[in-house]
Amino acid sequence: MRADEQFARKSLQRYLDSKGMGDVSWSPGDEPPDFWLEVEDSRFAVEITQLMEAIDVGNITISVRQAIESLRKFIAGIEFEAKEKGFLDGGYVVQVFPISGFNVIQHQIKENILNFVETSASHRKESAIVWQGYRGRHWRIQRIPTEKNYIQSIVTPTPPKREYQIGSELKQFTFEALSKKAVKLESIGHPIVLLLIDAYHFADSDLWATVIDQRFPSAFHTVARVFGDYECQVLRSREDRWLRDKTTE
Repeated sequence: MRADEQFARKSLQRYLDSKGMGDVSWSPGDEPPDFWLEVEDSRFAVEITQLMEAIDVGNITISVRQAIESLRKFIAGIEFEAKEKGFLDGGYVVQVFPISGFNVIQHQIKENILNFVETSASHRKESAIVWQGYRGRHWRIQRIPTEKNYIQSIVTPTPPKREYQIGSELKQFTFEALSKKAVKLESIGHPIVLLLIDAYHFADSDLWATVIDQRFPSAFHTVARVFGDYECQVLRSREDRWLRDKTTE
């Protein structure tokens, strides 16, 4: 069982326990679904999917998590090159976040960082912008007074988002996830429970409920969001008993 599946299953189990839903049992699914769930005298197909922001880095689209790891390796590579060339003197911190189309501009960003590191001591520079985007978005490098020689990254998942951006993105992510799962599970002859692992983190519970309420496909019995410390928010269900006290902590 994958870690994300274990997390989603435990979150729903805690929710069902809090509802006093009676006898509950799980068994491996047939891929699809991920699991079979027995609740009293009813059998449900449980499917799990993770919703997260994706970044277009050129020819491929990757998750924000993958983008963050790639950026850490990118900065580590620059540190290695500066040490190899013999001009890394002191500490430097680069504030970064994922950028769409990064593969096109990464060489120039690397040259900007290396140039600052090589010249900052002699020019007494404390910081500089090494990439400038739109609406004031930028990467900045800061010189740190220290006897150690390093270049480190401070990675933030994405820049701050406006409310309309969050709503638009959540609608897109959920529409794509629900549509794909509806097609994948169309041959299942049992009611389907879809668990959405919230790896997006920007939207609150009210927005999640509103978005799912606007586009609740007939293919599903229940759609729930799982997040945080095994929390479960049932967003929509065809049975009232699943809807009481929609969030548990």
